[in-house]
Amino acid sequence: MSQPQSSIDHSSPPVGTSPESTGVKDPLSGLNVPLRRIPWHPALRLRLTVWIVLVSVVIQLTFGLVILLFQNRAVDALVAAELRDRYNTLRSATAAIKHPIDDRFLSERSESLIRSHMFDRVAVTVVGRDNAVLASSTRPAIIPAAFSPADGTIQRLKDSPSLFPGEASFPSLVINEPLRIFDGSTVQLIVMTPDRYAADLASLTGRVGLIGLALGTLATGVAAWLMSGLAVAHLRELPALAGSLAPDRLSNGPEQPPASRELSEFQAALAQTRDRLKAALSAQERFISNASHELKTPIAVLLTEAQTIDRASLNPEGRAFVQSVVDEMRRLGQMVEGFLTLTKIRGGKSAGRQSRVSLKEILLEALSTSKSALARSGVTVEPSLLEEAGTDTEPLVLGNPELLRAMFENLIRNAVRYSPRASRVAIGITRSGSLLEVSFHDRGADVPTELHGRLFDRFEEHADSRVKGRHNSVALSIALGIAELHGGSISVNSPAEGGCRFTVGLPIASEADPEHLPQSASWSSA
Repeated sequence: MSQPQSSIDHSSPPVGTSPESTGVKDPLSGLNVPLRRIPWHPALRLRLTVWIVLVSVVIQLTFGLVILLFQNRAVDALVAAELRDRYNTLRSATAAIKHPIDDRFLSERSESLIRSHMFDRVAVTVVGRDNAVLASSTRPAIIPAAFSPADGTIQRLKDSPSLFPGEASFPSLVINEPLRIFDGSTVQLIVMTPDRYAADLASLTGRVGLIGLALGTLATGVAAWLMSGLAVAHLRELPALAGSLAPDRLSNGPEQPPASRELSEFQAALAQTRDRLKAALSAQERFISNASHELKTPIAVLLTEAQTIDRASLNPEGRAFVQSVVDEMRRLGQMVEGFLTLTKIRGGKSAGRQSRVSLKEILLEALSTSKSALARSGVTVEPSLLEEAGTDTEPLVLGNPELLRAMFENLIRNAVRYSPRASRVAIGITRSGSLLEVSFHDRGADVPTELHGRLFDRFEEHADSRVKGRHNSVALSIALGIAELHGGSISVNSPAEGGCRFTVGLPIASEADPEHLPQSASWSSA
């Protein structure tokens, strides 16, 4: 039967996380490894979208400028050809008359022959010798301040007077050629018109271009967002693939086949890494297990021989020496048993034979077996057991009594080990929702919150001076593994009164849970 999964809510973050760090599981050890906070970076999908939009904008601007340049040249050529054609018509009509040219004639001819949608304002002037105005379609007559000799070239004058009062000045087109009139004299026929058509067309083209650029950028952004989403969608599968490197999943690959060739190649490389990690982890566990088994026999022999020595015949120094040997052999034996337990826990084994048990009774048994360690350390334990009012039964948990007792013994030894002599260790059982919580509050060295996760690392020394007062131990790693096997967890925080508080949270057994569960085949006692 599966165990209920629960979490513990404490003032401090769970093991492996903190305000300054995050935690991931070490694929080899299975323990939470703290990591530094990763600086924020924009999502890959957002960056791809931005880059695609920027490239699109540059391309649109380049093509727009090229098109605008060619359009302006084409419009200028069209306007010049139209003006040249109309000017020639006016010139022929003016040369054909047999009377002096007057203002009325020029006004009528400019309206009929030159004025159009391209040339909405026209000034026609006939100039004689010494630039004397003979006739003009506008009064006062408008003569450009600077223009080339009368060679028939169409010129564009940027600085030219307005053809009509109150109108804004525009760049003007001017054409001027000599003309022989009826009396045989030569005059200059000057036609000047604002280049308003080209300016209006350029302005319209610019507005249309800006609107097109905005709409094109918006459309490109939507398309880029969709395409980049498709491109990075498979990257979301990488955490799941990497998660298959956990110790309890090394034997199984991903459940779903890869959705792309790139992921298939990554999965193949990951499978090779998984095989190497599995081989390394198995070799490590075999070595620890074999070495522990080999050490048990000499430890048992030395402990037996030390216990059989007749201490009455020894002097006080000898008796103290023998007692020290017995204590150290027992401690070494506990360490070896811890190594064996650790290899089973980290090897993905189950909790073995389980039953509904009382944490209060198991904690009292653990305290009883730890009496000698408490006596030697001079530390006093203050237990505060759970007493629920209005009920005759206490909450039970579903678990392996031997493993739970080993977990409590390790936490008690850890609290005693780092507590000053003559200090007190507070141990309490409380109920929090669907969890039973057992806390161990010692008065040892404080550890900053961001370093709490390191306390559970096994076989690793930390150079950080803030952790030197509490070296990591195998006991905490074993305790954490046992808690996780029972669907629980362990958190650590630093109370205001000092020290550290380790809190074990285990799910309360439901009424539907059987009294006993059969022993799992994956667990065998050493």
